[in-house]
Formats: sequence, C-alpha cells, structure tokens
Amino acid sequence: MSKNQLSPRDRWFPAVRLATDGVLIAVYFVLSYYLQHLEFSGVRLSFVGLPLLLCAVLFGPLDAVLVAFLGEFLAQMVAWGFTPTTLVWCAPETIRALLLGLACTIFADRLTADRLGRGKSLPLYFAVGIAAALVTSCANTAAYYVDSKLYGYYTFELIFGVLWIRLAAGAVIAVLMAGVSVPLFAALNKAGVFSRRGRGR
Repeated sequence: MSKNQLSPRDRWFPAVRLATDGVLIAVYFVLSYYLQHLEFSGVRLSFVGLPLLLCAVLFGPLDAVLVAFLGEFLAQMVAWGFTPTTLVWCAPETIRALLLGLACTIFADRLTADRLGRGKSLPLYFAVGIAAALVTSCANTAAYYVDSKLYGYYTFELIFGVLWIRLAAGAVIAVLMAGVSVPLFAALNKAGVFSRRGRGR
C-alpha cells in the first residue's frame, strides 16, 4: 500500500468506524427482517452478506462479527422475540462474518477496499465470498436441524433434502453480493476515503 493510501481497518477514526458499524447493522437488519419472506421450502434467499462483506474488507473480523451478531439478533428479536434457538439462528451469519474477516486479515495486502475498487484481486475476493457462503449454508442447515427437533417439525427432506439447493443458492448470491460491493469500493475510492488527505497522518 502506498504512502498516499489509507487502510480503513487501521486508521479510520474510532467514531467514524463505530458509526459505520451502526449503519451496516441497520442495513443488515433491513435486509434480514424485511426480506425474510424470501424463503422457499427451507431455502432462505438472504442478502445480509453484503454489509458483512463491506465491514470485513473495511475493518476486519471483529467489526464484521459485531455487525453480523447484532444485526441478526435484532432481526430475530423483532420477528420472533427471544426463543431457545435465537442464538442458534445468530450463529450462521456470525460464522460468515468471521470467515470473511479472517480472510481479509490473512490476505490484508490483497483484499483491501482500495485494490478491490480498482478491480484487483477479484478472483480471490469472489472465491472467499463463495467459500464463506458454502460454510454459512451448512451452518444454516444445522440451525434448521436444531430448531426443527426442538419444535417438532423435522423431516429429512425439509432439513437435508434441499441442502444442495441451499449450497447452490448461497454460492450464486455470494457472487452477486461480491459483484455489487466492488462498485461501492470504487465509489469510496473516488470520494477519496482512502487518501491521507484530511487525516492528519
């Protein structure tokens, strides 16, 4: 990274970082709660991974996990109240956020908003998104299993019979979300978010 660029994960003001996390939690909640009807025979079409992708690239795993957990917890509380499986349902997207954040930490020199906004490292970025989505789909299946056993609606067909559809849908949506996020990073680059100008450093 050149001296004229800013790493958001390391150098953004804490107040800006917290405010950004708050906005991403709100976006997560809207995508999760108001689009929760996009579910067909146990296959949930969810776009909540988008704010998690953004947060993971910008700030790393801790912020991404915070956004995922609080966003999903809020959506669960509003939709169902606190139930024995509330935390179980919070786990899949929290796992996705952790995986994305860890990948952005491991590949810190390649998976930056600056590089992605300039169209670099995209194959790696898309591969990370797809891998995290596949793990999340498996975690969602585990959550369905626990919930179905506890509430007595378990059938093999409902929980495991559509796993391959969950995996395929998760991979496709991951590609779409990664594709949408790249222009967002480009817009941040154009706005000068990653320049040192005005940061006093």
